[in-house]
This record gives sequence, structure tokens and C-alpha cells, in this order.
Amino acid sequence: MAGPAGVRARWAVHGLYLVSVAVGLTVLLGISFAFAGPLAVFVILMAQSALSLVLIAKAVLGGSGSSA
Repeated sequence: MAGPAGVRARWAVHGLYLVSVAVGLTVLLGISFAFAGPLAVFVILMAQSALSLVLIAKAVLGGSGSSA
């Protein structure tokens, strides 16, 4: 198994993934607010929250192994 450096690298990858998802959804949020209004913003915020919880749970529980 990987040592502390491997664990840090794995968490860094998960962190970058979470940041990229958050940025993408935030851009989508802005576009939706401009064109569709507050209801779309609420739906996207709920989806973003659910996705973030799923990704964090997957990272904490270990996922399905290394992709390298």
C-alpha cells in the first residue's frame, strides 16, 4: 500500500476533482440564473450539494482503488 506521500497525493487528486466540479457547477449556476431564474439556481445548488457529499463520502471510504 502507499505510504503517507501516496495518501497525500490521493487526497490532492480528490481535492482537485472537487474544486473542478465546484467551479463548473458555479459557472452553470451563473448561466442558469441569467436565463432561467431562481428555481434553476436552487435545483443546481441542491445537485451540487448532493454531488459534493457523494464525492466526499467516496474519498473518505476509499473509493474502488487506484487508477494509476
